[in-house]
Amino acid sequence: MSPITASDLMQMMAAAERRATVDEIAVPFLFLAFKAASSIAGSVLAVDGGYTAN
Repeated sequence: MSPITASDLMQMMAAAERRATVDEIAVPFLFLAFKAASSIAGSVLAVDGGYTAN
């Protein structure tokens, strides 16, 4: 049995219990680049699969 790495632990602790795809990471950032997001300021957008919700 191989040792558990920090990456493995983070994956297990995230609510999604899997790694995000490139698209799942890119879409929120693309949204923030559009005019529709112009009223969003001073906020943290956590794209972490629910890790910070635990």
